[in-house]
Amino acid sequence: EEKDKDKKVFIEFEGVRQAADVYVNGHKLKGKNESGFIPFGYDLTPYLYFSPQQENVIAVMVDNTFPYFAEGTDDALSWHDSHWHPTHGGIYRNVYLHIKDKMHITLPLYSFLQTQGAYVYASDITQDSATISVETEVMNDYEHTKTAQVVAQVIDRDNQVVLSMNDEQEVAPGKAYVVKTTGKLENHRRWSPEFPYVYTVRVSLQLDGKTVDVTQEPLGIRTFTFTNDQGFFINGNHLKLTGWGQRPTNEWAGLGTAYPNWMHAYIFALMREAGGNFIRWGHSAGAPIDVEVADHYGLITVQPGVDGEGSTVGGVYSDVSYQIRADAFRDMLIYFRNHPSILLWEFGNQSMPEAEAQNLYHLAQTWDPHGNRAYANRRSNLTMNKFIDVSIGTEGSWELKSKGKPVIEGEYNREEAARRVWDRHTPGYESYQTSPDSAYNLTAEDFAKNQAKHFTKISDPRHGGGANWIFSDSTSHGRVHSEVARVSGQVDGVMLPKEAYFTTKAIYRNDPQLHIIGHWNYPPNTVKTIYVVANVDKVELFVNGKSQGYGAKSDTYLFTFENISWERGVLAAIGYNEENKRIVEQQKQTSGAPHAVKLTPITGPAGLQADGSDVVLVDAEVVDADGHRVLTYDGRIDFTMKGPGIWRGEYNSGKEKSTNHTYLDIEAGINRVAVRSTTTAGVIEVTGKIAGLLADTVQVEAKLAQVTHGSSTELPVFDPIKL
Repeated sequence: EEKDKDKKVFIEFEGVRQAADVYVNGHKLKGKNESGFIPFGYDLTPYLYFSPQQENVIAVMVDNTFPYFAEGTDDALSWHDSHWHPTHGGIYRNVYLHIKDKMHITLPLYSFLQTQGAYVYASDITQDSATISVETEVMNDYEHTKTAQVVAQVIDRDNQVVLSMNDEQEVAPGKAYVVKTTGKLENHRRWSPEFPYVYTVRVSLQLDGKTVDVTQEPLGIRTFTFTNDQGFFINGNHLKLTGWGQRPTNEWAGLGTAYPNWMHAYIFALMREAGGNFIRWGHSAGAPIDVEVADHYGLITVQPGVDGEGSTVGGVYSDVSYQIRADAFRDMLIYFRNHPSILLWEFGNQSMPEAEAQNLYHLAQTWDPHGNRAYANRRSNLTMNKFIDVSIGTEGSWELKSKGKPVIEGEYNREEAARRVWDRHTPGYESYQTSPDSAYNLTAEDFAKNQAKHFTKISDPRHGGGANWIFSDSTSHGRVHSEVARVSGQVDGVMLPKEAYFTTKAIYRNDPQLHIIGHWNYPPNTVKTIYVVANVDKVELFVNGKSQGYGAKSDTYLFTFENISWERGVLAAIGYNEENKRIVEQQKQTSGAPHAVKLTPITGPAGLQADGSDVVLVDAEVVDADGHRVLTYDGRIDFTMKGPGIWRGEYNSGKEKSTNHTYLDIEAGINRVAVRSTTTAGVIEVTGKIAGLLADTVQVEAKLAQVTHGSSTELPVFDPIKL
């Protein structure tokens, strides 16, 4: 607009896959982003019209070719491969337009802008105080020298200013200067997974007594150490890391990778509920929103730059690809270095030439010298030993143990199981067999048992703990010959929990937990083994109140009851402690005949916003006459939708081309669909029908949102957690 003609205008992309050329009003901007996963941005100012009679057009040309060859070369980038990530692409993360004064705080977008933003860190951390430093890069695009006054305020979770710092600096025209402010914070709160206390550092830039720019950064105060004889400690307290590796695309079936921030928090809430305190992003950097949520939900994060895995799949490593990797790693460091959940920067997977490893190490030392972080690499050798603090193992490996390097797990338990396949006693799956081309495949029951078996790989007290691979099913790794996704997730592609999710909950959490694996709906005369997973000393099983004895304990958490005869009614398990005191129990009961469809809508904390990008999820269940889910129901459901929405029908496991239809299969009694909002407010109505059952209808109001020319001034939000 005309009022902005004396301003600076920047655009920020949180991620575009795989490569992006950006144009403004027909001008191609200098710099092609080829990382696919790292935020980047441009200065649009020289090419914009500021007259209301002239429309500005920003165009982005995205190349998502598989394989992708670095521009002007025949070098395929190893991390852009279906072996690691889904083959979709585009502008899949948030985009921001920044309108700033000519004197402004720069953006942490080094490539193409050569700027670093604000760097916030704590040092000299004691029980009673910590020194807080804020290094703020200020740019002067005026024609004359200006005096910049920088005010940095540390704000607690009650929105109270607990520390204020300021300094001023003359900045020459066309130059940037880093202004450092330092102060001592007394009686601070520590950040940890159990108590993820995040301060906000609000940095204000004042010019001639007027505030011309403001930015906000997270601050978490914590100390930690990895040892190879006692495991991991944070703030002096021992902690076993438990959690997941996850694809950085973090995709959602039917929606891809472009979905609202609150749904990212929904995923992290599932992780936290299951006792997770750790996440490793596989091969490439996690999204800004995922790191932000990890800060607030308390998941210690391993953040890589971009990488594949050696040169084993498609791509090659050359001077060109290493330079792209190095630039991406530097940009990632600058962009994410204020986030307290990130405790480790990951250099890559497997070894690399010493010169390249030295370069990544130097970049980390240069751009995050005060972040109190460790350096890690997966499947390291002696070359990497010189540069890393922690080894990232796979399936229980501990490379460099003899060299004294601590270990955390990156990818244990890589078997797979679809949520719909309960066990081989469930009608319809009696003859379920593992595909000869995919030896990983298990039933949901076997996969759940597997969690206990494989946890032993990281249970050694000297082991730091780490990541189960993966959290949610993903269309990656090329295993679509047996399923439409890699089904090694603890939840499926629409984040519905599998039995394995509840198993990890019983293993990961410290409070008493118990879960009977499976259901209690079988044909007459069924005799089967029942498995219970629990973090207790012993478990007793009951069928309709009659004791079946105590389970045989194995793998620390698994209790086995053989030759249990099914009979309609209630299956119950009781867990006892060492003193034989009952401390936890669970019941599963036989459901009645399918009676009705039950629909349940799920929206974000602000309700459904008519902004063209928000989503309402709808859970579709089949229930009996008493309202209990019929856990063994599999069958087609048809949907109709009315109102201002875009149907996103999500998917069926094991069925190609099942995405986004107005019908799908209920799997194990439930499935989940989605509707994306438009920019029109109104009521969206969804009806689910199954022949012979009572139908159900839900209504959700899409609330008016301020959207102008496709953009909104309201930042995306997610639910905070209570501390």
